[in-house]
Amino acid sequence: MGDINIKVGRDLSGTVVVGDYIVKDSYNSIEQRNTDLAHAIQNISEHLSSNYSQHAEAEEIKDNFKELQEKIADDESPSRIKRVWRSLIELAPTVSSIAGVVPAITALFDSK
Repeated sequence: MGDINIKVGRDLSGTVVVGDYIVKDSYNSIEQRNTDLAHAIQNISEHLSSNYSQHAEAEEIKDNFKELQEKIADDESPSRIKRVWRSLIELAPTVSSIAGVVPAITALFDSK
């Protein structure tokens, strides 16, 4: 598991940093609703940090991942989540090989 740092400001807002990828307050929101989904997000973050931090499209991958978790946290429409998920898989195809991740994410748009 990668390094996890929690930073809390004076106003009690904060961020969670997993590896090199920032998992904003959206992670806490996801974790409160679905711990399996939060675990999948954490696994994606660690995988991206380990396998794509030196990738030519690292910033785009990072931005796409952040967008995915924000859309999940905000409980956006299944079609929007699906669009961002597909984009992430296109940029970082090995994400789809992480155990438990695909079912946790695709359940957000396949069941609705």
